[in-house]
Amino acid sequence: MSMPRFQSKFMFWIIPLLAVLSGCGIPKIKGTLLSSKPGAQMPDLIAILPPDNHSNDLSAVEVVQRSGGMMLTTRGYFALSNKAQDAALQKMGITDGGQLKSYRAENICKSLGMQGLLYSTVENFNEVNIGFWISKKVQMKMKLTDDKGESLWEGDALYSIRQLTLDPSEAAKAFVERKAGELVEKALRVHLVPETDIAALELGKKITPWPNPQDAQRR
Repeated sequence: MSMPRFQSKFMFWIIPLLAVLSGCGIPKIKGTLLSSKPGAQMPDLIAILPPDNHSNDLSAVEVVQRSGGMMLTTRGYFALSNKAQDAALQKMGITDGGQLKSYRAENICKSLGMQGLLYSTVENFNEVNIGFWISKKVQMKMKLTDDKGESLWEGDALYSIRQLTLDPSEAAKAFVERKAGELVEKALRVHLVPETDIAALELGKKITPWPNPQDAQRR
């Protein structure tokens, strides 16, 4: 029995589509340096400022802020983000990363006792896992300035993955694993931590390292 014409056309399109989606489980990881000041002296002490969060996920602020500090530390920088800095920023009237653009870098550095500032913007912070379909995307911008507000470098970081699981047993396994992960994330009130760190580290490979990394490690 021959296949009806409309079914034949449907299978002609759906089979290649499923093949493509099934093979899209390889993450896309990018770190792009958009600008860099040649020969610039990197600051000794850097404050990791709260990100300007353009996503719908409030947990992105803490996750991206931590990943920024981790990225700088791996490149020899001495970076700080703590409750005392949060209190100092609040005293200035800064309670959200989106407000930072209204304040001079010189005043922020003076208030925090820092020589440099790491600004960041969360452009995308999203995760979907319903067993057979998994999608994760973290996209952010980071910029390091000196205490005068002059940009020393600026870059983009991205982690993105989409995966379709056609095997029902594998889909069920992925769903159970996601539910188990949600319990931990709910307790910690964060998620997408490994993905954010991976994206930040990819950008970190492109930035100027601290001039004296051995001295930085001893401090």
